[in-house]
Amino acid sequence: MGHLFSVIRVAAALAISWVGIGMAAAGTMPRYGVFVYSNLCIEGDSGDTAGTRITLYRYPEGDRVMYEYAEGALARPVIADLVKVDERSGLLRFAVTRPGAQAETISTRLTNDGEVLSMRGPWCGADVLIRLPRVEDFSRRMQQCRPCPARS
Repeated sequence: MGHLFSVIRVAAALAISWVGIGMAAAGTMPRYGVFVYSNLCIEGDSGDTAGTRITLYRYPEGDRVMYEYAEGALARPVIADLVKVDERSGLLRFAVTRPGAQAETISTRLTNDGEVLSMRGPWCGADVLIRLPRVEDFSRRMQQCRPCPARS
């Protein structure tokens, strides 16, 4: 009976350790759900839409991404291929092919417990770090775009 009790204790300890490992690997980003990240805004001079919106779908079967961008008008959404989420580092990588363009791989990083998606991209003629906050209030109006800084 004592041997059986020891085996049960060891099995319970192993089960707890596996659960702990699974939780550590998952990080703080929820494993399932739909997460929208956007910096879409309205250009003050023209009234055009500008920016990027990335929607991450986390399903039991795997992760999907819908990529949208605006350069004057919001382009048709592009469903990404080769979606990879590294839950430990927060790295989100996917491949998209915009109409009339070559396929490209986009690397982003989820930060602040999945509240912000950061990526490198063009803004005001420079390659900069762009932050796309997670959208939680879908009734909120789009903000005015920030003007480009004056060049010296």
